[in-house]
Amino acid sequence: MLHTIFGVLLLIGSAVLLLKYRPKEREGRMTWCVCVGLALLSLIMQDGAWYLQLIEHTAQVVAFFSCLCALHQEKVLRQRRAARAHRNVTPLPVQKKERQSFCA
Repeated sequence: MLHTIFGVLLLIGSAVLLLKYRPKEREGRMTWCVCVGLALLSLIMQDGAWYLQLIEHTAQVVAFFSCLCALHQEKVLRQRRAARAHRNVTPLPVQKKERQSFCA
């Protein structure tokens, strides 16, 4: 029963992270996949000894927070890159053309 609860909570948390951060880089996607894989394994596995459950749930919590940190860092870096790209683009000054007389 405890495996099912943790699996469902981890699956819901992973879905929230996916919707909030939308990973684009490989590292973020792979970390998210590990988090989802642990959630699915938790749903499949049967209850066992309490110390094995403790190890598994600790691994799930660590995986979730590492996924959160990786996706948040990716989002912050994307925002900084976008701000830097926007800041580096400056409009070219418009050159004023002097009127030249047609006649010399």
